[in-house]
Amino acid sequence: MTQKRFFGIYHPSLIFTLDNLGYCHAKRKDFNLASEIYEEMLHIQITCNQSFNKECYKTLKKLILVYEKMNKIGAAIDAISKILSLQKGNIYNLLLKKMKVLSERLQKKQTIIDSLNVSYQ
Repeated sequence: MTQKRFFGIYHPSLIFTLDNLGYCHAKRKDFNLASEIYEEMLHIQITCNQSFNKECYKTLKKLILVYEKMNKIGAAIDAISKILSLQKGNIYNLLLKKMKVLSERLQKKQTIIDSLNVSYQ
């Protein structure tokens, strides 16, 4: 990507481009590439902002939705847990509540998937 060479790896101007690329790959059902892009985007946002903010939450939510499409519920839960552990002192209470609710929903979904897998064996 030319922007990376011009601005550097952790420049905020990359976020808009990465968001568009992630969206395009998700629409094309190339979820592996979309997840990589959203992971990079989230890393840049956290690095540039020095904390987790509302924009990071939106990116994390996109990443989790991509993981869901890939049936990687464990990866989605891990992503939430990682962010929550990194941001214990900095995260907004509202975002924390939303992430916990999302994590609980994903854990319930994983339980259903696990029970279906057991019943098919």
